[in-house]
Amino acid sequence: MAADPPQGIGLRTVRRRRPVTIKDVAQLSGVSAATVTRALQGHPRVLPETRARVQDAATRLGYRPDHAARALVTGISRTIGLLVPTIRDPYWAEVAAGIEPRAAQDGFAVLIASGYGDPVRAGETLEVLLGNRVDGIIVTASAGVAEPRLTPPMGLPTVVVGLDPPVGPLELEGARLAPVPTLLEAAQRHREGVGLSHVGFDDVAAGEIAARHLIELGHRRIAFLAGPATLATVLRIAGVRRVLESAGLELTAVTRGGDTFEEGRAAGVELLRPGHDFSAIIAFNDLLAAGVVRAARTLGVDVPGEVSVVGFDDIALAGLFQPALTTVRAPKREMGARAAELLFEHMLHDLDVQWELLGGNLVVRESTAPPAAGA
Repeated sequence: MAADPPQGIGLRTVRRRRPVTIKDVAQLSGVSAATVTRALQGHPRVLPETRARVQDAATRLGYRPDHAARALVTGISRTIGLLVPTIRDPYWAEVAAGIEPRAAQDGFAVLIASGYGDPVRAGETLEVLLGNRVDGIIVTASAGVAEPRLTPPMGLPTVVVGLDPPVGPLELEGARLAPVPTLLEAAQRHREGVGLSHVGFDDVAAGEIAARHLIELGHRRIAFLAGPATLATVLRIAGVRRVLESAGLELTAVTRGGDTFEEGRAAGVELLRPGHDFSAIIAFNDLLAAGVVRAARTLGVDVPGEVSVVGFDDIALAGLFQPALTTVRAPKREMGARAAELLFEHMLHDLDVQWELLGGNLVVRESTAPPAAGA
C-alpha cells in the first residue's frame, strides 16, 4: 500500500543547490577572490579587461552577492523597511509607489510588511523588519492605529507618513464648536508628543479647499461626515470651519461616520432622512463619500441635484464611482518620495525632528453642483 503523500515540506527536506561563491568566480576567471570582489564593486584599480572577464564568469555561473553576509561585515544592508497598515488599501499602495523608485535612486531596496490594522501584529512585524538589519524604517499610519514602539531609542532612522494619532472623544465632539485656534493648538501638542520626523497631508488646507468649493457653488448649509476620532478628522473640520466662519456661516451638522464604504452608506441613510437641512456633505474620505452616494441612490435622493458630496484623498474609486466623486487629492506618491528622501537625510546626518505637510488640490467631478433652487 502506498504511503500517504507528505502534508507539507519541512525546512530540513528542502534541497538547495550549493550557492555560487566568489571563489568559484575567481577560479573560472583566473584571478584571486580579492580581485573578483574589487571588480564587482567597480574598483578603479581593476583593469577593464579583468573586470569584463570577472563579470562574464559571474554571469555564466549565476553568481549573486550575499547581501546578508555583507551586512554582517559592513553593518549596511542597503535596504529600508516599510510598514503599512494593510496591503489591500489603495491609498498606502500609492504611497509605497512613491517610496520604492526614490529608494532605488540611491541603490536601496524596500522590504514591505503589513500590520493589518492590528497594533500588536504591527509591533511584531516591525521586529521582523529590524531583524532583517534594515538601515532605516518608514512607517505609514492608519486612522486609529497607533505606531508601535516608534521612539528614537529604537536605534534606527525612522520617518512616519500620514501620522494620525487618536484624539480624545471630547476633542472630536468639540471639533464643531471649539474655537478653531484651540483645535490647532491641540493638534500641535499631539504632534510634539510623537518625537519622530513626519511627512503628511495638510488636512487643514484640504478642509479649506473643500469648503471653499462648495461656497463658490452657492451652498450655505453644509454637513460634515466625520471619520474616526483621530487628528486628521479634527484638522479637516477645523479647515472647513475656518472658511465657513470667514463667510459668516457655520457647520450645519457633524456626524460620526467611520472610514469605510459601508460605514459611509449607513451614515448616509441617517443623514439623508426626509427633512434634512443641508445641501452639501463633506465626508472624511472618498470611501465614506462613496457610501453616502450609494445611500442617496437607495433613498431616491439625487446627487448632485439635491445634495452635493465631497470627499478627500482621490483614490482610484473616486473617478470610477457613479457619479464620479469630487474630492481633494492627497499627494500620496509625493508623500512617499519625500519620506524616503527625509529618511536618507537622517541616515546621513544627525538631523532634528522634521515635520513636513504637503498640500492637496481640488479634483472636480460629477458629485457637486450648485444647490437646487430654494435649497
